[in-house]
Amino acid sequence: MAVCVSVIGKDNGPLFFKCRKRGDGGGGLQSSSTSSMSDLEYSFIVSSALDIVEERVQVGHHKGNPALGGGGTGLTPSTGGGDVPPVPSRDLYLGTLTAQEDYRVYGYMTNTKIKFVIIVEEGSVPLRENDIRMMFRKVHTAFCDLMSNPFYQPGTEIHSKRFEGVVNSILVGQ
Repeated sequence: MAVCVSVIGKDNGPLFFKCRKRGDGGGGLQSSSTSSMSDLEYSFIVSSALDIVEERVQVGHHKGNPALGGGGTGLTPSTGGGDVPPVPSRDLYLGTLTAQEDYRVYGYMTNTKIKFVIIVEEGSVPLRENDIRMMFRKVHTAFCDLMSNPFYQPGTEIHSKRFEGVVNSILVGQ
């Protein structure tokens, strides 16, 4: 079950940060030792995970993968009727960034370099990769809806009840 969701801007500044409160097991479940961590401790975990995100993006760029490093569109113009090579698929999901005894940290980066970090506690029922991807899809969809709001100034802290509701549903495991 997710215990912390964070949205980080292009300049690595926090846009949104929400963690499950102490003693809140979410949905009537017993809370584990990770639920007693403070917001500051989660903040440190997210901050260190950003270093791993940047490293993965740089490795993708140096290996010639423009989808990860942003080094071009991946499109090659057709010359003289030749075949156009396929556009490489851009997997926004970065996978497990770090793992400890009690938690795992997962990352996701949008095409516009907005980063989502979710901390998931290790429980008796392990989450599948598809479950984690669905969490990120929910957050990304809610973020896109937020960007469609003409009253939201991009790059500023997120204060949206609708966005927070989506994050809360992830934190309680729905």
